[in-house]
Amino acid sequence: MIFRQPNWTEPDADEFRARVAEIVATEAWVIDGSYQSWVGQLVLEQADVVVWLDLPMRVWLPRLRRRTIRRALSGEELWAGNRESLRKSFLSRDSLVLFALRTYRSRLRRYPERFASYDVVRLRSDLEVELFLRSVGPAT
Repeated sequence: MIFRQPNWTEPDADEFRARVAEIVATEAWVIDGSYQSWVGQLVLEQADVVVWLDLPMRVWLPRLRRRTIRRALSGEELWAGNRESLRKSFLSRDSLVLFALRTYRSRLRRYPERFASYDVVRLRSDLEVELFLRSVGPAT
């Protein structure tokens, strides 16, 4: 994770863009698309393929809740010493769960246009994800 710094702080925008630019200049990489507002089209323009995990809310929401609760209760370190808490994860304005719920419908509306000029694989079920992963082979 190159975005979140210790104590959940964010990096300097120029430094973050420079770090992402170094990564996408290499031959092989996989990057989460959540930070497009920070890096613009930099990642998309360098990508061979965009994989859009478009699973139904009934699939991803329970997974997100379970994973978040497990991490908060176990005290698992995520990166840079950061740990999730039940309060921050569910009851704060910075809640990942609330963010995911608030932005879900707008992503469904925006992504088709945003990705229109790119090679996109849109995966809408666990079976499609499994078949796609089999098709690309094991990670090296």
